[in-house]
Amino acid sequence: MACSLLHGLSVALVCRRRMAKGMMSQTSTDKAEGGKDKEVEALKQQLANIEKENRSLNMRLAFMNRLNSEQTLRIEELEASNKKLEEQLREKS
Repeated sequence: MACSLLHGLSVALVCRRRMAKGMMSQTSTDKAEGGKDKEVEALKQQLANIEKENRSLNMRLAFMNRLNSEQTLRIEELEASNKKLEEQLREKS
């Protein structure tokens, strides 16, 4: 689920970057229209916010994956010790 969320954000980020680049090239020739400059600045700010959120989500995902792998290792260790104890019980019986 987290991977699909990150994929969706990445796609949105790429789309916004492309939109911002397209808007910047248009407004560089149309400096007379101040509204477009404000729109470009607003898009740049949105892009910066999305990039920050994307970095944050990537860091959270990495942390969750690390915790998951630690827990998986601990489970494997406990299962191995459980099997040893079961074998010892069978030997004594």
